Amino acid sequence: MPIADFKYRKEIEELINGGVQLPPLYPVDNKLAYRFVFSATPEKNHIPVYKQNPRRVITAAENNKLTTSGFALSCFENEGNAIEKFNALKGSMRNIALAIGDSLSFGVLVNSDGLITNANAESHFDLYEYKDCDLSKKFTVKETLL
Repeated sequence: MPIADFKYRKEIEELINGGVQLPPLYPVDNKLAYRFVFSATPEKNHIPVYKQNPRRVITAAENNKLTTSGFALSCFENEGNAIEKFNALKGSMRNIALAIGDSLSFGVLVNSDGLITNANAESHFDLYEYKDCDLSKKFTVKETLL
């Protein structure tokens, strides 16, 4: 799988060189997606968890749970599933608004944005962004979830 055009190519390559597997990835074409975002700090809205909180890389490594998805963006295909997941996480995450956001946004992903994983049963999938992708121009806040 060529990863030369990914936004976090260097970091992903380091994980792969360390034995972490890149999941199967697929092109995306006009796919409606939902993401959790921060209403007060939009500059943080499209930064992968391993970049937002580098300590998570260390913790994942210590627990033998490293994954390349830490450098991808979490998305949902279905609005209802996204809200349901947020509400489930809210029960176990005391500072959810600081960790993953407080609002739901939506946007349409296209091939030039990157590659995606298959969605799971909860409609969750990861977007591995291409280096020139700027989701801040594509996603709109739909509603506050808190």
